[in-house]
Amino acid sequence: KKEFIGEGAYGKVFKIEDRRTDEIYAAKIINFQNMPAALIENEISNLSMINYPTVVHFIGYSLNGFDGDPSPTVVTDFLTGGSLDKILEKERTGNSPVNWSATSRYIILFGLSIGMNHLHKVKIIHRDLKPANILLNENHYPVICDFGFSKSSDKRLSQFKLHTDLGTPFYRAPEILTGSYDFKIDI
Repeated sequence: KKEFIGEGAYGKVFKIEDRRTDEIYAAKIINFQNMPAALIENEISNLSMINYPTVVHFIGYSLNGFDGDPSPTVVTDFLTGGSLDKILEKERTGNSPVNWSATSRYIILFGLSIGMNHLHKVKIIHRDLKPANILLNENHYPVICDFGFSKSSDKRLSQFKLHTDLGTPFYRAPEILTGSYDFKIDI
Protein backbone atom coordinates (compact mmCIF):
# COMPACT_ATOMS: atom_id res chain seq x y z
CA LYS A 1 0.00 0.00 0.00
CA LYS A 2 1.40 3.43 -0.92
CA GLU A 3 0.33 7.00 -0.25
CA PHE A 4 1.81 10.08 -1.93
CA ILE A 5 3.32 12.47 0.65
CA GLY A 6 5.54 14.88 -1.24
CA GLU A 7 7.56 15.82 -4.25
CA GLY A 8 10.95 17.37 -4.89
CA ALA A 9 12.95 18.39 -7.93
CA TYR A 10 14.16 14.84 -8.55
CA GLY A 11 11.32 12.60 -7.50
CA LYS A 12 8.24 11.78 -5.49
CA VAL A 13 8.01 10.45 -1.94
CA PHE A 14 5.45 7.91 -0.81
CA LYS A 15 4.47 6.46 2.53
CA ILE A 16 4.59 2.70 2.09
CA GLU A 17 3.75 -0.32 4.22
CA ASP A 18 5.65 -3.60 4.29
CA ARG A 19 2.92 -6.23 3.82
CA ARG A 20 4.86 -8.84 5.78
CA THR A 21 5.66 -6.78 8.87
CA ASP A 22 3.17 -3.87 8.73
CA GLU A 23 6.13 -1.50 9.17
CA ILE A 24 5.74 1.97 7.62
CA TYR A 25 8.55 3.46 5.51
CA ALA A 26 9.16 6.34 3.11
CA ALA A 27 10.01 5.53 -0.51
CA LYS A 28 11.62 8.16 -2.70
CA ILE A 29 11.07 7.30 -6.36
CA ILE A 30 13.75 9.13 -8.31
CA ASN A 31 13.09 10.51 -11.76
CA PHE A 32 16.37 9.33 -13.24
CA GLN A 33 15.81 11.38 -16.40
CA ASN A 34 16.18 14.56 -14.32
CA MET A 35 18.80 13.34 -11.84
CA PRO A 36 22.27 12.27 -13.02
CA ALA A 37 23.21 8.67 -12.20
CA ALA A 38 26.20 9.88 -10.14
CA LEU A 39 23.87 11.73 -7.75
CA ILE A 40 21.65 8.66 -7.37
CA GLU A 41 24.73 6.59 -6.61
CA ASN A 42 25.94 9.22 -4.09
CA GLU A 43 22.63 9.18 -2.25
CA ILE A 44 22.49 5.40 -1.95
CA SER A 45 26.17 5.03 -1.11
CA ASN A 46 26.29 7.79 1.50
CA LEU A 47 22.99 6.87 3.16
CA SER A 48 24.01 3.23 3.42
CA MET A 49 27.20 4.21 5.30
CA ILE A 50 25.48 6.28 7.97
CA ASN A 51 23.92 4.99 11.17
CA TYR A 52 23.24 7.96 13.41
CA PRO A 53 20.15 9.07 15.37
CA THR A 54 19.75 12.43 13.62
CA VAL A 55 20.27 11.08 10.09
CA VAL A 56 17.47 9.22 8.31
CA HIS A 57 17.94 5.44 8.44
CA PHE A 58 18.50 3.75 5.11
CA ILE A 59 16.37 0.62 4.67
CA GLY A 60 17.25 -0.30 1.09
CA TYR A 61 16.80 0.52 -2.56
CA SER A 62 15.51 -0.90 -5.80
CA LEU A 63 16.43 -0.03 -9.35
CA ASN A 64 12.73 -0.11 -10.22
CA GLY A 65 9.68 1.80 -9.06
CA PHE A 66 6.48 0.24 -7.74
CA ASP A 67 5.10 -0.48 -11.18
CA GLY A 68 8.30 -2.04 -12.47
CA ASP A 69 9.31 1.11 -14.31
CA PRO A 70 13.04 1.91 -14.33
CA SER A 71 12.93 4.48 -11.55
CA PRO A 72 15.44 4.00 -8.73
CA THR A 73 13.67 3.90 -5.38
CA VAL A 74 15.30 4.64 -2.02
CA VAL A 75 13.52 3.36 1.10
CA THR A 76 14.10 5.03 4.48
CA ASP A 77 12.38 5.45 7.82
CA PHE A 78 9.07 7.29 7.74
CA LEU A 79 8.85 10.19 10.18
CA THR A 80 5.41 11.28 11.33
CA GLY A 81 6.24 14.92 12.13
CA GLY A 82 6.71 16.08 8.54
CA SER A 83 9.42 18.44 7.41
CA LEU A 84 10.80 21.47 9.21
CA ASP A 85 9.79 23.81 6.38
CA LYS A 86 6.13 22.85 6.87
CA ILE A 87 6.33 23.45 10.64
CA LEU A 88 8.02 26.83 10.10
CA GLU A 89 5.29 27.83 7.63
CA LYS A 90 2.63 26.88 10.20
CA GLU A 91 4.48 28.92 12.81
CA ARG A 92 4.58 31.97 10.49
CA THR A 93 0.82 31.76 10.01
CA GLY A 94 0.07 31.25 13.70
CA ASN A 95 -0.87 27.59 13.31
CA SER A 96 1.99 25.95 15.21
CA PRO A 97 1.40 22.45 16.55
CA VAL A 98 0.20 22.37 20.17
CA ASN A 99 3.49 20.95 21.48
CA TRP A 100 5.70 23.38 19.48
CA SER A 101 7.85 25.50 21.81
CA ALA A 102 11.20 27.21 22.28
CA THR A 103 12.43 23.87 23.61
CA SER A 104 11.37 22.21 20.35
CA ARG A 105 13.41 24.73 18.38
CA TYR A 106 16.41 24.21 20.67
CA ILE A 107 16.20 20.43 20.27
CA ILE A 108 16.11 20.85 16.49
CA LEU A 109 19.17 23.12 16.48
CA PHE A 110 21.07 20.79 18.78
CA GLY A 111 20.08 17.67 16.82
CA LEU A 112 21.13 19.26 13.54
CA SER A 113 24.44 20.37 15.02
CA ILE A 114 25.38 16.92 16.25
CA GLY A 115 24.07 15.32 13.05
CA MET A 116 26.14 17.57 10.82
CA ASN A 117 29.15 17.14 13.09
CA HIS A 118 28.84 13.37 12.67
CA LEU A 119 28.48 13.62 8.89
CA HIS A 120 31.57 15.80 8.67
CA LYS A 121 33.54 13.43 10.92
CA VAL A 122 32.78 10.58 8.53
CA LYS A 123 33.77 12.86 5.62
CA ILE A 124 30.31 13.44 4.14
CA ILE A 125 29.31 16.89 2.98
CA HIS A 126 25.53 17.28 2.52
CA ARG A 127 25.48 20.26 0.11
CA ASP A 128 21.70 20.77 0.27
CA LEU A 129 20.85 21.36 3.92
CA LYS A 130 17.57 23.26 4.15
CA PRO A 131 14.34 23.07 6.19
CA ALA A 132 12.69 20.80 3.60
CA ASN A 133 15.51 18.26 4.08
CA ILE A 134 15.02 18.09 7.83
CA LEU A 135 12.31 15.70 8.91
CA LEU A 136 10.80 15.59 12.38
CA ASN A 137 9.45 12.75 14.46
CA GLU A 138 6.32 13.05 16.59
CA ASN A 139 8.36 14.79 19.33
CA HIS A 140 9.93 17.27 16.87
CA TYR A 141 13.34 15.57 17.02
CA PRO A 142 15.18 16.34 13.76
CA VAL A 143 16.44 13.87 11.20
CA ILE A 144 18.56 14.97 8.24
CA CYS A 145 17.49 13.51 4.90
CA ASP A 146 17.92 13.80 1.12
CA PHE A 147 21.51 12.94 0.35
CA GLY A 148 21.23 13.30 -3.43
CA PHE A 149 23.79 16.13 -3.55
CA SER A 150 26.01 14.73 -0.81
CA LYS A 151 29.65 13.97 -1.37
CA SER A 152 31.94 11.62 0.49
CA SER A 153 35.63 12.42 0.40
CA ASP A 154 38.83 11.69 2.25
CA LYS A 155 40.39 14.87 0.88
CA ARG A 156 41.45 17.64 3.19
CA LEU A 157 38.58 20.03 3.67
CA SER A 158 40.09 22.79 1.57
CA GLN A 159 40.57 20.52 -1.46
CA PHE A 160 36.97 20.30 -2.66
CA LYS A 161 36.70 21.50 -6.22
CA LEU A 162 33.18 20.48 -7.09
CA HIS A 163 30.12 21.43 -9.09
CA THR A 164 28.91 24.98 -8.64
CA ASP A 165 25.26 24.32 -9.50
CA LEU A 166 24.36 22.02 -6.62
CA GLY A 167 21.76 22.48 -3.95
CA THR A 168 18.84 24.85 -3.68
CA PRO A 169 19.81 28.38 -4.80
CA PHE A 170 18.12 30.18 -1.88
CA TYR A 171 20.05 28.05 0.64
CA ARG A 172 23.27 27.65 -1.35
CA ALA A 173 26.44 28.91 0.33
CA PRO A 174 28.20 31.63 -1.71
CA GLU A 175 31.42 29.60 -1.62
CA ILE A 176 29.85 27.02 -3.94
CA LEU A 177 29.89 29.58 -6.73
CA THR A 178 33.70 29.73 -6.55
CA GLY A 179 33.93 25.97 -7.10
CA SER A 180 36.31 25.62 -4.17
CA TYR A 181 34.74 25.00 -0.77
CA ASP A 182 34.76 22.78 2.27
CA PHE A 183 32.41 21.28 4.84
CA LYS A 184 31.59 24.75 6.18
CA ILE A 185 29.03 25.24 3.40
CA ASP A 186 26.69 22.92 5.34
CA ILE A 187 26.60 25.37 8.23
